[in-house]
Amino acid sequence: VSSLGSVYVKIGAKTNELERGLKLASSRLDQFANTAQKMSLKATAALGGVGFAGSKLIKVGVDFERAMVRVKAVSQSSIAQFGELKRAALDYSQVTQYSAKQVADGMGFMAMAGFKASQITEAMPSVLQLSAAGMLDLATAADITTNILTGYGLEVKDLSEANDVLVAAFTNANVDLRMLGESFKYAGP
Repeated sequence: VSSLGSVYVKIGAKTNELERGLKLASSRLDQFANTAQKMSLKATAALGGVGFAGSKLIKVGVDFERAMVRVKAVSQSSIAQFGELKRAALDYSQVTQYSAKQVADGMGFMAMAGFKASQITEAMPSVLQLSAAGMLDLATAADITTNILTGYGLEVKDLSEANDVLVAAFTNANVDLRMLGESFKYAGP
């Protein structure tokens, strides 16, 4: 019983640190958003409507930052790893149809599935391809991908082969990727 109690304490402590970090990050982002909104309102008044576009850009930036803070917290990545993840998200948003926030949301699902920062970076190109092929949002494709990898005991290096099988299955059958992913939830265990 005492060892079970110590396990609870250790898990609780890590959760408390995570919660404190998320609250602090959220508070700072809220402060940034409030300041940015005030600046945008002043710019709107001064420029007669031009500030609206700036306000929208700031919101997009804040949304991306929040999503990345979540990725950092859940993946427990170091500052250097977080920098790599953030650069990757921004880079992928430049060369795919997905926004930086959408990429960050996909990374968030992979982190929730237990993927470490290096695994997320390695898996992201395959997840982007699967998402595009299956005409799904990135977060859903990441969720399906991680469920299949963990359910079948596959590693990230096996992801492109698994994706090939998935794409062949849903393009040659009367199912879509979402339905196929749901089926794998029951077949994996």
